[in-house]
Amino acid sequence: KGPTHGLLEEDEDAVTQHHCVDCNVLSPPTRTAYTLIGKAHGWRVTREDVAGGVRMAWRCPTCWVTHRQKSLVR
Repeated sequence: KGPTHGLLEEDEDAVTQHHCVDCNVLSPPTRTAYTLIGKAHGWRVTREDVAGGVRMAWRCPTCWVTHRQKSLVR
């Protein structure tokens, strides 16, 4: 199964990867999204409104720091 491009798709048997919405780097392959969010990988996911619904926006640790700093300034 290929990268999900920011969408959260869970299948406990499948290995998945996500792209960072900011720099497009590919996450490490994992069996669950929870592994990416943990201390070992440090990825973060946020919900963002898009036309027709909501998407899950994945960010690598580096881009998360930048995103967080920008959101605190607002």
